[in-house]
Amino acid sequence: MNQGCEEMFNEWQKDELKLVYEVFNRVEVTIKFITDKMDPFIQKEGEKIVLSEALKDKPLEMTQKILQLKAQIDDLIAVSFKNNMRFQKARDQAFQIFMNKFKSMPQFIALYLDHQQKEGFR
Repeated sequence: MNQGCEEMFNEWQKDELKLVYEVFNRVEVTIKFITDKMDPFIQKEGEKIVLSEALKDKPLEMTQKILQLKAQIDDLIAVSFKNNMRFQKARDQAFQIFMNKFKSMPQFIALYLDHQQKEGFR
């Protein structure tokens, strides 16, 4: 199951992850095992964005990519794990870890929000 879970995340196999969750969701150790597999997956996907040379000087594009990843992960958690709070907390922790690796992230988010606010006034 160890390798299988990692592959399911890497290949975004929501239906398969849903089946695993439905079979094992009553066993606390198994839920922790699955969230422990989800955490590095999210960090790896996020690091692809924040450590991307192509995006390092593009705050709007980088922030948009992070928001798209967040939406994908939210959908994965909703479909596969019935919005279980433990998966939501694991998601939040993983996002914090990879976003903190990019020191300019607060400024990028602020620029993105400023841009969005200005777009709303047009």
